[in-house]
Amino acid sequence: MSSISLRSNIASLRTQRAVAASTASLSESFSRLSSGLRINKAKDDAAGLAIAAGLNADAAVYAQGYRNVNDAVSMLSVAEGALNEMRNIVIRQRELASQASNGTLSLTQRRALHDEANALTSEFNRIIASTDFNTRTLLDGTLEEIGVQAGYATLGNIPLQLGAELERTVGTGTFSGLFTANVLAGTISVNGLTTGDFNNDSDLDFITTGSTHSIEFFQGNGDGTFKGAAIVDGGVSNSGVVSSGDYNGDGNLDIVTATADFKVYIGNGDGTFEADVQYSASNTIINVLSVDVNGDGALDLLGARNNGIDVLLGNGDGTFKATASYAFGVNGRVAAGDFNGDGYADVARAMGTTTYIALANADGSFRAATSIAVEAYDVAIADIDDDGYSDLLLNNNDAFILRSNGDGTFTAPETVIAGVIGDLAQFSDMNGDGILDIVEADYSGAFVHVALGTGSGTFATSVSLAVGATTSRALAVGDVNGDGAADIIRSASNRTLVTLAETTTVTEMAHVRLLTQAEALEATAVLDETLERVSAELGVIGAGLSRLTIASSNLQKSREAFVSAASQITDVDVASEAAKLVRSQILQQAGIAVLAQANQSPQLALKLLS
Repeated sequence: MSSISLRSNIASLRTQRAVAASTASLSESFSRLSSGLRINKAKDDAAGLAIAAGLNADAAVYAQGYRNVNDAVSMLSVAEGALNEMRNIVIRQRELASQASNGTLSLTQRRALHDEANALTSEFNRIIASTDFNTRTLLDGTLEEIGVQAGYATLGNIPLQLGAELERTVGTGTFSGLFTANVLAGTISVNGLTTGDFNNDSDLDFITTGSTHSIEFFQGNGDGTFKGAAIVDGGVSNSGVVSSGDYNGDGNLDIVTATADFKVYIGNGDGTFEADVQYSASNTIINVLSVDVNGDGALDLLGARNNGIDVLLGNGDGTFKATASYAFGVNGRVAAGDFNGDGYADVARAMGTTTYIALANADGSFRAATSIAVEAYDVAIADIDDDGYSDLLLNNNDAFILRSNGDGTFTAPETVIAGVIGDLAQFSDMNGDGILDIVEADYSGAFVHVALGTGSGTFATSVSLAVGATTSRALAVGDVNGDGAADIIRSASNRTLVTLAETTTVTEMAHVRLLTQAEALEATAVLDETLERVSAELGVIGAGLSRLTIASSNLQKSREAFVSAASQITDVDVASEAAKLVRSQILQQAGIAVLAQANQSPQLALKLLS
């Protein structure tokens, strides 16, 4: 039973506490409903707040990862656009090469095709050099593997690398690594050397001829080394010099040797050869060429002999017509090229104080020779300035160029390698830029010299390579170790020496030559390879875009999941909180009303005292 007291109003105190509680609850509901959050202070749910903070951090990381992936997609899209244009360029060049390989075209028409093809080459290389994203070049091979951060740490990293498929290995113009392939016992001196894939295993082989009755085949291992020599023919009276080519059109390389006569060996495609078929020569043969003299598409044989040349026109089936002889100089080797742009193989011969020139006729015969008062030991022929006319490289104590005037005459000599005693020389692309360079072997054999072409018909300062002090008897260039760079092969005395090229990688397209039918056919294969590289790089881009698209979708879904999870913890249930708000309002109002009544209780005691 409660008593009436003046000193304490317990009912009022209890009511005040209830009103305070309902007011606090009402304030909490207002806070939650106005912010939309169930947890506004740590005391609301400390554990839930900690979990939600982690979930929100994950959502923020995945949101940034999504943006990172989109940046990477933009980068790949830039690269893809450039590659599509590069592919269009190569397709157009392939079309030009096919057109230039048509035998009905003249030099003037091929020049126009050649100029367009190389203008496109320049644009191809400009695109490679200029395609960038955020100042980083994408296609020139300098972009190392980059990581697209699509989440946390290493597991969230997506690696990308651009330009790798465009890369090709080329020589630097410098050389190292001397390998000696010793010929079989009994061969005292190597006279001839020819290279090619004679067994169709995609590795470069070489064949040598010696002065003691043997023709020897060295099978390449594809790493710069060769298996021991196999005898092709050990019963010849004097194997002399050698050349190779596909004389019967079966896709296998054949060989011809020549000294007192010509001997043709038809290849079986496995490194073996059919027994020789002999054709007469009018005198001792000094060197022999496999070249299409009359432009009929079949390889012919052209041999330099004392006081002239012998020509055997090919029938295209591995047989040859009777030997035709032409008086042409006194001695020395010959080389073939087109000095007047008519599509037929003219010849030049250098030995002693005079260099001789003979222009070819359409039927494979030769006009009377003319002479140039230039002393030389050897001659090489190539079109070094892209005018469609073959120029001369002559050797004596210097190596010098005579540029063709297009009519069988030549300009004054221009020295390109000074102070050497050259005996063997040839043109070849030693650094993979599509521009012809010069390779020359000293008469003493101690050095080989390489002068790189600049692309304007001139040559950079030559590099001298020490290759052993022994007389050079034959010189060839080829990729013996399959690395894509041209190596130097030199036969001397009783061994063959191989000097390997040092290499680098580039993504640029090489210079394209379409000035002759043969060059256009060669360019077709090069352009097909370039198109394959561009297509492969597009494949990498496509794969990367596909992966990034999936990663982007996954990041979006993951972010949504984390946001949803955090929302379940932190977001207010509006319906529930609104009901609670109404309840708190009612309780507060009821409490205030009751408090007013409770505060009247002391008045009852005063009435009792009055």
